[in-house]
Amino acid sequence: MAKPRSIRSNRATEFSNDLLRMLQGRKLKPSKTFGDLAWCKNHPLTNGQTIDVAAIDMRDSQPVLFIEAELLREDPSSNVIKIWKWANARGGKKPLLFIQSFTKPYRTKQKRERYERAIFVAKQMSAVMSNVEYRSVRLNYNPRHGGKVGAGRRRHHAQNLGHNVIRYWNAFQKKHSKMGTSSK
Repeated sequence: MAKPRSIRSNRATEFSNDLLRMLQGRKLKPSKTFGDLAWCKNHPLTNGQTIDVAAIDMRDSQPVLFIEAELLREDPSSNVIKIWKWANARGGKKPLLFIQSFTKPYRTKQKRERYERAIFVAKQMSAVMSNVEYRSVRLNYNPRHGGKVGAGRRRHHAQNLGHNVIRYWNAFQKKHSKMGTSSK
């Protein structure tokens, strides 16, 4: 009998799992603009690309919130570009909140330029795509290079990001309720 293969996990996957568990444990109020949210990890876009964590509006099954957690990624601007490309192809007017978090290494000399590049591309995307709102979050998490899964610190910072997501989502929802944006 063949031995079952174990599914390997890494720190980024576990960070997304921690964030997802935190967000699923919170009941966010629906509004006229947005219904109840269904949270999912690795939400598919196109060409096999995924979003770390997404919130789907249950009324029309459309994504309304994307979260990308940049732990040690070499090119975080590529995550902005894939969302920009997806939003451009999708068209439509449904508002989308995109939150991108950055760990401590993006404040160091080695990764600072990558962080600034991602922010620059995101500002350009938001200027062109009026229905996409971008927020960046700086995390005090300092994942070790070569570290495996992580532990309490990883979970703590994922929960911290979750609290920021909820705060930004509430403000985003309130803004679009006042604007009278429809979900069509």
